[in-house]
Amino acid sequence: MPLFPFEPSEIERLLKKVSCPVCSGEKIDVTWEERIGSTFKGRAACEPCRLVFHLQADPARLHSEEAGLMARLGRSICPECNAQGGTLLCRCDLSSGEKFYLLACSRCGSPYKEVAVPLQNKKAPSNRSGL
Repeated sequence: MPLFPFEPSEIERLLKKVSCPVCSGEKIDVTWEERIGSTFKGRAACEPCRLVFHLQADPARLHSEEAGLMARLGRSICPECNAQGGTLLCRCDLSSGEKFYLLACSRCGSPYKEVAVPLQNKKAPSNRSGL
């Protein structure tokens, strides 16, 4: 498994192996718009539903801005081999304001998505019945 920084072609190849978060379509086109050092910015578009999402591949920024991100991603489960933990490839910001992370499994290398859940300022539910 390569260490960061991943080249845009590797992120693009792995992104095309995961389905669209809206329509589950598998035809995603990626365009890289900017590269500064190990930071890559681009956009991806799902051909079936035309969803556009912006890609942010900047490991230092993602690790520092997202409180608790690495701990949470370290507990994520690969859907292919059920191994725990993955390597962060990039953050995908959807036009709806939602976001997800693209990871590569630490064991088998398969790409998978982890939906982002706001960790800061999140209030715990007062009634936990039914859980």
